[in-house]
Parts: sequence; C-alpha cells; structure tokens
Amino acid sequence: MKSDISSKLAIGFYKKLGADGMASLTNEERDKDMLDFISKFLKKDDLILDLACGYGRITFLLYKQGYNVIGVDISKDLIKEANKKAKKDNLKIRFETGDMREIPYTSEKFDKVICLWSSFNHLLSKDDQLKSINEMYRVLKDEGLAIIDLPNGETKWARDKIKKHGRIVPDIINGLEVKNYLHDRQSLREVCKESNFRNYEINIVKIGNRKRIIALLKK
Repeated sequence: MKSDISSKLAIGFYKKLGADGMASLTNEERDKDMLDFISKFLKKDDLILDLACGYGRITFLLYKQGYNVIGVDISKDLIKEANKKAKKDNLKIRFETGDMREIPYTSEKFDKVICLWSSFNHLLSKDDQLKSINEMYRVLKDEGLAIIDLPNGETKWARDKIKKHGRIVPDIINGLEVKNYLHDRQSLREVCKESNFRNYEINIVKIGNRKRIIALLKK
C-alpha cells in the first residue's frame, strides 16, 4: 500500500471523523436516493466491489437488498467498524483494508465497481486518479462497469474555490480540515481518456435533491 500525502491525509481525516462522524453527514433519504440510482446498473447475480466503502454505509444497504458485495477501504478504523457491525447483525459481508490505487484482488474478479460519496476526490494527483481508474479496469470482468460518484465541480461555489486554490481545494467538515480534488466534467474526461477504458460517459446527474458528477466506465 502506498504511503504518500494523499493516503496519509485521507487516513488521518477519517480516523478523526470516525464512523459516527461520517454517518452524521448523510441521512436515510440521501442514502436511499443513491441506492436507487446505482441499483439501475446492478444485477442480483453481479459480484460488486464497493471501493472506498468507509464504514459500509452503502455496502450494508446493497447486501440487505440481496446483492453480493465486498467492501474495501484504506481506513483500518472504518473497516474495523464495518466488520463489527456485520458480526453483530450476523451479516456475511467481507470488509477488507485496501488502497484504491492497488486494489487487493485478482484481475477480472468483479462485475461492477462502485466508488461513491466523493471518495475519488481524496486522490490529489492525476497520476493517483489514473492508477485508481486503471485498477478498476483491471479487476472488472469483460463487459463490467465502474461507477464513480463525485461532487459537482461546476457550481459557482466550486468554480470560485478552484479559481482561488486550483483543483486541490481545502475544506472543513465537522471541524476537521480536509483537501479534495474538485473535478468538472472536462477535467475528469481528460483523466479517463488516458486510462485503459475506451468506453465511458461523464454526466451531471440529479440524485435526490443534489446534482453530482457521475462517471460510467464500461470495460
């Protein structure tokens, strides 16, 4: 697993934020909106990788709807919380520690890979973003699909932040400092164009009451 500034910042931030802090940033309605959206692309016989799954927010919801899903996250603390909950509720879900730039699975293992809740934005260099996308390509089966969910970098707030700071934008969440790489559709297209994926769509999609950038990358 790499140990550079991106991973150190993300690990440190989520260690302080914790599962309870993460849960406070969402609600059942928002989670249901996301679940309804991604379910359009999933089949019950798919093997799904929830990449950067955190404490299992969406992983558990997918499992309870009958999907076969594995959760991976770089934060040992969050994976510990996810495994604790799975054991407590007697749910047979695999949660493992892993870096999205070096996904700890063999090639062509998964039918779908999902990377949600702005997790991709913690990769602060285009090189790391490209590594992650190519890793998604590697672990997907032929005809597989990766879904990446990002905040909308085309709002006035985002454009003002980018103008002031560049793409790497500082933010405060629950009193904690964090840095995110803000993409618009064009900048994300540029990364995808250099990847192994030849078939991809990048759109702004309304999910519930929020507009998000969604990348659909088809192998």
